[in-house]
Amino acid sequence: MGIFKNDMNAKRSVEAERLFRLAFSFERLNTKRSIERAAQLYGQAARLGHPEAMFRYFICCYRGIGLHRNERRAYDWCQKSAESGYGLAASTMSFYYETGENPMRIVDQDRAECWYRKASELGDPDAMCSFGTILVERGEVEAGVSLIRQSAELGCSFGLLKLGTELVCGSAFWGRDVATGVDLLFRARDVLFKRLS
Repeated sequence: MGIFKNDMNAKRSVEAERLFRLAFSFERLNTKRSIERAAQLYGQAARLGHPEAMFRYFICCYRGIGLHRNERRAYDWCQKSAESGYGLAASTMSFYYETGENPMRIVDQDRAECWYRKASELGDPDAMCSFGTILVERGEVEAGVSLIRQSAELGCSFGLLKLGTELVCGSAFWGRDVATGVDLLFRARDVLFKRLS
C-alpha cells in the first residue's frame, strides 16, 4: 500500500508541475482567452497540491483574473499555499491579519506575527524585514537586526531601506555609518525602480 501511495503522490506531483508550467505559458501570452485558460490550469494544479499554483490561483480569485472575483476562495487558497510551504503566501497571510484585509475583517497581530515568522523561516525577504522589525521593537534586538540584515542581503527593498535609514540616522544598537547607509538607500531605490519598470 505504501509504495502505491508514494507512486500516486509522485504522479500527482508530476501532473501538478506540468499543469503549472502550462498555465504559466498561457499567462505569458497575455490575451483574455489565454489568461482565462491560465486561471483554469492554475486551479487544476492547485487542487493537485502545487504550492505556487495555489498562490497564483489565489491571485486570480482575489483580483478576478480569468474568473469571477471571490475573496473567500482567494483567502482559502492563499492559506493552503502558505501551509504548503510557499513563503510569499505566508507573507501575504501575515498582511491579511496585520491589516484586517481578510474576508472576516479580523485584525490579529498574534496571527500576523506567526505568519511573519513562518514566511521568514521559508526565506521570504519582505517577511524577514517585517518580522525583524517586530523582534527589534519587542527588545529581541540581536535576532531582529540579523533578520533585517539578511533581508537586505537578499535584495529586499524594505530591508535595504530599513537598514540604510538606521545606519544613516544611527542608534544604540545599529551604530552610525552614513556612507554604507546612503549606499543601501540607493540600492533600495534601484530595486524599487527595477520592480516598477
